[in-house]
Amino acid sequence: MFRATILILTLLPAAAISQTAAHATLDSITLPTYEEGLPDPNPPFDQFQSVSNLAYVYPYTMRINFTTKKSNQSWRAVKLENEYLRCIILPDLGGHVYTCLDKVIGRDMFYANSSIKKQWVGLRGAWVALGLESNFPNGHTWVSVSPVDFTYQDNPDGSASVFVGNIDQVTGMQWRCEFVLRPGVGVLEQHVTLENRSNVRRRYYFWSNAGVKLLSNQDRFIVPTNLASIHGSGFIDTWPVGVAGKDWSVVGTYPSGEGYFAVGSHEEYMAFYQPGTKSGLLHVASPKDVPGKKTWTWGADTWPNINLSEDGSTYVEIQGGATESQEVYYYLEPQQIRTFQENWMPIRFLGGVSKANTIAAVNLARMSTGILAEILVTRKLENAKLQLWQGDQMLRQAAGNYAPDQLASITMTAVDSTPVTFRLLDSKGVLLLEKVEGQLDAATSDDYTVGQRVDPGWLANPASDSDYGLRADYNERLANYDWAANDYAAGLLKYPGSQELKNGSGRLFEILSNPDAAAPFLDPATTDVELQYYGALARQDAAGLASLQEDPVYGLSASMRLAQMLAAGGDQDGALTALRVALTPQSRAIRAGAMEIALLRSLGRMEEAAARLAYWTVIDPTDSALRYEAVKQGQDDSDALNSHLASDPQRILNIAEHLMGLGLFADALDVLSASYDSPDALILEPGVPGPSKHPLIWYYRGYCKEKTGQSGAAEYRTAAGLSVQFIFPNRPVSLDVLTAALRTSPDDPTALWLRGCVLLSVRRTNDAIADWARVRTLKPATPSLHRSLGRAWLDVKHDKVTALPILQEGLKYEPNNSDLNNAYQRAK
Repeated sequence: MFRATILILTLLPAAAISQTAAHATLDSITLPTYEEGLPDPNPPFDQFQSVSNLAYVYPYTMRINFTTKKSNQSWRAVKLENEYLRCIILPDLGGHVYTCLDKVIGRDMFYANSSIKKQWVGLRGAWVALGLESNFPNGHTWVSVSPVDFTYQDNPDGSASVFVGNIDQVTGMQWRCEFVLRPGVGVLEQHVTLENRSNVRRRYYFWSNAGVKLLSNQDRFIVPTNLASIHGSGFIDTWPVGVAGKDWSVVGTYPSGEGYFAVGSHEEYMAFYQPGTKSGLLHVASPKDVPGKKTWTWGADTWPNINLSEDGSTYVEIQGGATESQEVYYYLEPQQIRTFQENWMPIRFLGGVSKANTIAAVNLARMSTGILAEILVTRKLENAKLQLWQGDQMLRQAAGNYAPDQLASITMTAVDSTPVTFRLLDSKGVLLLEKVEGQLDAATSDDYTVGQRVDPGWLANPASDSDYGLRADYNERLANYDWAANDYAAGLLKYPGSQELKNGSGRLFEILSNPDAAAPFLDPATTDVELQYYGALARQDAAGLASLQEDPVYGLSASMRLAQMLAAGGDQDGALTALRVALTPQSRAIRAGAMEIALLRSLGRMEEAAARLAYWTVIDPTDSALRYEAVKQGQDDSDALNSHLASDPQRILNIAEHLMGLGLFADALDVLSASYDSPDALILEPGVPGPSKHPLIWYYRGYCKEKTGQSGAAEYRTAAGLSVQFIFPNRPVSLDVLTAALRTSPDDPTALWLRGCVLLSVRRTNDAIADWARVRTLKPATPSLHRSLGRAWLDVKHDKVTALPILQEGLKYEPNNSDLNNAYQRAK
């Protein structure tokens, strides 16, 4: 006979937690903050970097100057709270979720570092160990500790939201996370939107990186997998006990820093569990959308205790990824959007986690006396049913009311070895959670070979044009663009008639913003829709773009580019019609929405403009162009928008280029000429000047004045007198702007230097060298001039003879420039 005991343990009286609406508010938090010095003054051009994709950061600065000077700093903090969780998001540190307090037991879900102490860990150097980090399109990404777009709101359904996101300067893509708390639910929802706002395909991954404070070497990772690959090595090991007999789920096993990726796991949960407190962190997401599961620990390495915190604490990470691992990248096609949801929730009271979803977590354990099932729910369930089964026989059922502040457990004795199944059902009998003892939806060694893998992507000895194409694609996915271009070129030497390689070359040059180089490779007569699209882009072929407007992949991007061409030619009605061919009632592409509203406003169709603004703002309330349109329609956001734009001149340029692309130069001039507040240093990129001292803002103003029939000479003169330090342009439109300035003043060294930067960034090396050579005669003291010109000869042209005197001369102006010195030593 089976004997069962049902126990419900309530930690807090029911009256202590009542269901109320969630709220989001803007506040501040004071934290000890270590001062960061100025960035590296040298532009980190792609062609000067190593082949590692981690090195590609231009047009961002490298932030590698850290100090031991500390002071208390007040950071903007958006608070998001319901009855179970209290979260703090820091918009000026990359939108990190700093902390999320489990109010039931008073424990932080994430690593709430007691100080802001940056070190060289991220892509740009500066990085901080802190809470929950959003990474797109690469890991420890470019804005991980930078100010990002944000807003917050209380929603009509009683939930509350905080939005954070950013438009990336490298690719033009955008990520956005909406963090949501709902009344009565102990789950922090993370709604992720990834949008390729550019006209070309872009490579990416997205990983959410959650730090958890390490309490004990017995703390452990709970990853529902049988196999795991070691980060960076390609070695597939068994999990949790590896082939060497070590239990990699236990933190104390690791002698040093190591990361593991689950291989072939189709479960939706993973966790970090702390047995000493019976608490931890759960991550839940659909494996179809978020297949990646990663662990990271520093092991016995004490470096983070000393360098990333001031209280000696350290942390581990669990990460959810939109790709299987961080060695895998996907493509977002032009204007493509990808959305998915991740969920974070605290573990409390449980002796472990056997399975979890957003409704509940269960610990199903077999002991010497029988079976133990512990259940923790994330919301109140009335008259829910707990069941234990063996095969087709239900052993026990109990109904009760359960809440997140309670632990319900069932023990059954005298259970034989047949696997037991736990089920949680709601009051209507709908299955909410099921766990079969010993069963795991994950690949095994029958599916993957345990041991060292050979990466098939490199193809050391290509045997066909397709092999060269595959290798080029492999390198493009890793952002090794020059290697990819070399693959296409090498392939075409062997297979000069290969249309596949010609097409790939043309597409790659278009991706690298070099349409003149792209067009000869892209056959106008091709029947391949993708290549028709890239050819039409490169040739600015309006008819070709119009022919693609109905295409499900390229139609929206083709329509947007066609609309720009028509609007620039003065046909705004035609532009709006062209744009709307590809817009559907379900469209979510924010850049297209901002174009639609601007065109409606410029045509005087204000009621339609207001209706469409309301629609698009729901999708992305952080978008600066939409906020600009709201102000133009009379909404009271002018002061807040002014402050937001003042803290990042790139936001101003984003709006200006959006309007310039539609021929709305008067509106662009309005944005560029506004008087902006002087922002607090904490909400500015280190070293980057505010709008009033940013030369590109002034050059764009002069250009827009010319386009509206005025003289831009005064603005160009002002721009020429401003510092170019930490100004690294890469926008193709900037070529037009700077070239216009040089028509007015051909010997403007500032415009020549900046144009050379754009030219090198799009691989037009000879043109960049020509501009910089003129700067060398006009203003040789220009920061980083000799370093950049010398390295263009040394590292791109591979000409030491020409490079050496340039680098040697540069030492007179910048004797302490370490990169210049290193290049000089290599050229000698």
